[in-house]
Amino acid sequence: TLRFNFMLLPFKTACKLPFLLYGKCELGVLRGEVEFLHKPYKGMVKIGITDPFRSIECTTFLCLTGLLQIGKEVVFRRGTHIEINGTIHVEDYSYIGDCGCIKVAKFVHLGYGLRVGNNTTIMDTDFHYVINTANRLIKDNSLPIIIGDSNWIGGNCIIKKGTQTPKGTIVAGPYSMLSKDYTKLIPEYSLVAGSPAKLLVENVRRVNN
Repeated sequence: TLRFNFMLLPFKTACKLPFLLYGKCELGVLRGEVEFLHKPYKGMVKIGITDPFRSIECTTFLCLTGLLQIGKEVVFRRGTHIEINGTIHVEDYSYIGDCGCIKVAKFVHLGYGLRVGNNTTIMDTDFHYVINTANRLIKDNSLPIIIGDSNWIGGNCIIKKGTQTPKGTIVAGPYSMLSKDYTKLIPEYSLVAGSPAKLLVENVRRVNN
Protein backbone atom coordinates (compact mmCIF):
# COMPACT_ATOMS: atom_id res chain seq x y z
CA THR A 1 0.00 0.00 0.00
CA LEU A 2 1.00 3.61 -0.52
CA ARG A 3 0.36 6.08 2.23
CA PHE A 4 0.92 9.80 2.30
CA ASN A 5 -0.47 13.11 3.50
CA PHE A 6 -3.59 14.12 1.54
CA MET A 7 -2.47 17.73 1.21
CA LEU A 8 0.99 17.01 -0.17
CA LEU A 9 1.04 14.10 -2.58
CA PRO A 10 4.41 12.96 -3.88
CA PHE A 11 4.80 14.22 -7.42
CA LYS A 12 5.08 10.70 -8.87
CA THR A 13 1.71 9.88 -7.29
CA ALA A 14 -0.05 13.21 -7.90
CA CYS A 15 0.76 13.18 -11.63
CA LYS A 16 -1.16 9.91 -11.96
CA LEU A 17 -4.35 11.70 -10.84
CA PRO A 18 -5.76 8.88 -8.67
CA PHE A 19 -8.58 11.19 -7.48
CA LEU A 20 -10.83 12.81 -10.08
CA LEU A 21 -13.26 15.47 -8.80
CA TYR A 22 -16.28 16.43 -10.90
CA GLY A 23 -18.63 19.41 -10.70
CA LYS A 24 -19.03 21.55 -7.63
CA CYS A 25 -16.93 20.17 -4.78
CA GLU A 26 -16.27 21.94 -1.51
CA LEU A 27 -13.14 20.87 0.36
CA GLY A 28 -13.06 21.23 4.13
CA VAL A 29 -10.09 20.53 6.37
CA LEU A 30 -7.72 18.12 4.61
CA ARG A 31 -4.98 17.24 7.06
CA GLY A 32 -5.58 13.52 7.22
CA GLU A 33 -3.97 10.65 5.36
CA VAL A 34 -4.78 8.42 2.40
CA GLU A 35 -3.69 4.80 2.10
CA PHE A 36 -4.17 3.26 -1.33
CA LEU A 37 -4.89 -0.46 -1.34
CA HIS A 38 -3.45 -0.73 -4.87
CA LYS A 39 -0.87 1.08 -6.94
CA PRO A 40 -2.44 4.45 -7.83
CA TYR A 41 -3.61 5.11 -11.38
CA LYS A 42 -5.67 7.83 -13.06
CA GLY A 43 -9.28 7.93 -11.93
CA MET A 44 -9.20 5.01 -9.49
CA VAL A 45 -11.44 7.12 -7.24
CA LYS A 46 -14.12 9.35 -8.77
CA ILE A 47 -15.88 11.98 -6.65
CA GLY A 48 -18.85 14.03 -7.83
CA ILE A 49 -19.95 12.29 -11.03
CA THR A 50 -23.62 12.69 -11.88
CA ASP A 51 -26.19 12.67 -14.66
CA PRO A 52 -28.68 15.34 -15.88
CA PHE A 53 -31.56 13.91 -13.85
CA ARG A 54 -30.33 13.66 -10.26
CA SER A 55 -27.82 15.88 -8.50
CA ILE A 56 -26.28 18.05 -11.20
CA GLU A 57 -26.85 21.23 -9.18
CA CYS A 58 -25.67 19.77 -5.86
CA THR A 59 -22.32 20.33 -4.16
CA THR A 60 -20.13 17.50 -2.95
CA PHE A 61 -18.30 18.01 0.35
CA LEU A 62 -15.11 16.32 1.58
CA CYS A 63 -13.42 16.74 4.96
CA LEU A 64 -10.54 14.47 5.97
CA THR A 65 -8.79 14.68 9.31
CA GLY A 66 -8.48 10.91 9.83
CA LEU A 67 -7.40 8.01 7.60
CA LEU A 68 -8.93 7.03 4.25
CA GLN A 69 -7.99 3.51 3.15
CA ILE A 70 -9.31 3.11 -0.37
CA GLY A 71 -9.37 0.55 -3.15
CA LYS A 72 -9.83 0.83 -6.91
CA GLU A 73 -12.83 1.82 -9.03
CA VAL A 74 -14.55 3.59 -6.14
CA VAL A 75 -17.28 6.15 -6.87
CA PHE A 76 -18.80 8.81 -4.63
CA ARG A 77 -21.52 10.49 -6.66
CA ARG A 78 -22.36 14.19 -6.58
CA GLY A 79 -23.84 15.81 -3.52
CA THR A 80 -22.33 13.28 -1.11
CA HIS A 81 -21.19 14.70 2.22
CA ILE A 82 -18.05 12.88 3.39
CA GLU A 83 -16.55 13.69 6.78
CA ILE A 84 -13.76 11.40 8.03
CA ASN A 85 -12.38 11.97 11.50
CA GLY A 86 -11.55 8.33 12.27
CA THR A 87 -10.70 5.55 9.81
CA ILE A 88 -12.75 4.44 6.82
CA HIS A 89 -11.78 1.37 4.80
CA VAL A 90 -13.36 1.29 1.34
CA GLU A 91 -12.94 -1.89 -0.69
CA ASP A 92 -12.75 -2.13 -4.49
CA TYR A 93 -15.79 -1.33 -6.66
CA SER A 94 -17.73 0.45 -3.92
CA TYR A 95 -20.35 2.88 -5.24
CA ILE A 96 -22.06 5.55 -3.12
CA GLY A 97 -25.13 7.19 -4.64
CA ASP A 98 -26.03 10.86 -4.97
CA CYS A 99 -26.53 13.19 -2.01
CA GLY A 100 -25.64 10.64 0.65
CA CYS A 101 -23.89 11.29 3.93
CA ILE A 102 -20.91 9.43 5.37
CA LYS A 103 -19.61 10.52 8.76
CA VAL A 104 -16.83 8.58 10.44
CA ALA A 105 -15.94 9.24 14.07
CA LYS A 106 -13.94 6.03 14.69
CA PHE A 107 -14.26 3.23 12.13
CA VAL A 108 -16.35 2.33 9.07
CA HIS A 109 -15.69 -0.57 6.69
CA LEU A 110 -17.38 -0.64 3.27
CA GLY A 111 -17.14 -4.05 1.64
CA TYR A 112 -16.13 -5.11 -1.88
CA GLY A 113 -18.70 -4.30 -4.55
CA LEU A 114 -20.98 -2.28 -2.25
CA ARG A 115 -23.83 -0.38 -3.90
CA VAL A 116 -25.58 2.42 -2.00
CA GLY A 117 -28.60 4.32 -3.30
CA ASN A 118 -29.30 8.05 -3.23
CA ASN A 119 -29.78 10.04 -0.02
CA THR A 120 -28.58 7.27 2.30
CA THR A 121 -26.79 8.09 5.55
CA ILE A 122 -23.95 6.08 7.08
CA MET A 123 -22.82 7.33 10.52
CA ASP A 124 -20.91 5.48 13.22
CA THR A 125 -21.81 8.01 15.91
CA ASP A 126 -24.85 9.66 17.48
CA PHE A 127 -22.73 12.78 18.18
CA HIS A 128 -24.43 13.36 21.55
CA TYR A 129 -23.96 11.49 24.82
CA VAL A 130 -26.72 10.51 27.24
CA ILE A 131 -26.37 9.62 30.91
CA ASN A 132 -28.22 6.94 32.88
CA THR A 133 -29.67 8.94 35.75
CA ALA A 134 -29.85 5.83 37.98
CA ASN A 135 -26.23 4.65 37.81
CA ARG A 136 -24.57 7.73 36.30
CA LEU A 137 -23.10 5.71 33.40
CA ILE A 138 -22.43 7.32 30.04
CA LYS A 139 -22.13 4.94 27.09
CA ASP A 140 -19.85 5.53 24.13
CA ASN A 141 -21.66 7.42 21.39
CA SER A 142 -19.74 5.66 18.61
CA LEU A 143 -19.53 2.02 17.47
CA PRO A 144 -17.89 0.58 14.31
CA ILE A 145 -19.91 -0.02 11.15
CA ILE A 146 -18.92 -3.03 9.04
CA ILE A 147 -20.79 -3.48 5.75
CA GLY A 148 -20.16 -6.86 4.13
CA ASP A 149 -19.12 -7.59 0.55
CA SER A 150 -21.65 -7.30 -2.28
CA ASN A 151 -24.23 -5.48 -0.17
CA TRP A 152 -26.95 -3.44 -1.88
CA ILE A 153 -28.39 -0.64 0.24
CA GLY A 154 -31.34 1.21 -1.26
CA GLY A 155 -32.01 4.93 -1.32
CA ASN A 156 -33.11 6.98 1.68
CA CYS A 157 -31.86 4.44 4.23
CA ILE A 158 -30.02 5.01 7.51
CA ILE A 159 -27.05 2.92 8.65
CA LYS A 160 -26.34 3.71 12.29
CA LYS A 161 -23.52 2.93 14.68
CA GLY A 162 -22.94 -0.73 15.49
CA THR A 163 -24.34 -2.01 12.19
CA GLN A 164 -22.74 -5.14 10.76
CA THR A 165 -24.08 -7.00 7.74
CA PRO A 166 -23.17 -10.34 6.15
CA LYS A 167 -22.17 -10.82 2.52
CA GLY A 168 -24.84 -10.12 -0.06
CA THR A 169 -27.29 -8.31 2.19
CA ILE A 170 -29.99 -6.29 0.42
CA VAL A 171 -31.59 -3.38 2.28
CA ALA A 172 -34.87 -2.66 0.50
CA GLY A 173 -37.48 0.00 1.08
CA PRO A 174 -36.95 3.74 1.61
CA TYR A 175 -36.30 4.82 5.19
CA SER A 176 -35.12 1.40 6.33
CA MET A 177 -32.84 1.70 9.36
CA LEU A 178 -30.07 -0.65 10.55
CA SER A 179 -28.42 -0.33 13.94
CA LYS A 180 -27.17 -3.76 15.10
CA ASP A 181 -25.08 -6.80 14.21
CA TYR A 182 -27.05 -8.71 11.56
CA THR A 183 -24.27 -11.23 10.98
CA LYS A 184 -25.64 -13.14 13.97
CA LEU A 185 -29.27 -12.81 12.92
CA ILE A 186 -29.53 -13.43 9.18
CA PRO A 187 -27.71 -15.63 6.64
CA GLU A 188 -25.74 -14.33 3.70
CA TYR A 189 -27.78 -13.15 0.70
CA SER A 190 -30.82 -12.02 2.63
CA LEU A 191 -33.21 -9.12 2.12
CA VAL A 192 -34.09 -6.89 5.05
CA ALA A 193 -36.33 -3.83 5.32
CA GLY A 194 -38.13 -1.64 7.82
CA SER A 195 -37.28 0.58 10.76
CA PRO A 196 -35.71 -1.20 12.50
CA ALA A 197 -34.87 -3.52 9.62
CA LYS A 198 -36.03 -7.13 9.82
CA LEU A 199 -35.44 -10.22 7.70
CA LEU A 200 -37.96 -10.56 4.85
CA VAL A 201 -36.47 -13.00 2.35
CA GLU A 202 -33.52 -15.41 2.26
CA ASN A 203 -31.47 -16.69 -0.69
CA VAL A 204 -31.71 -13.60 -2.91
CA ARG A 205 -28.91 -11.81 -4.73
CA ARG A 206 -28.77 -8.68 -6.83
CA VAL A 207 -28.18 -9.23 -10.54
CA ASN A 208 -25.36 -6.92 -11.63
CA ASN A 209 -25.30 -7.53 -15.39
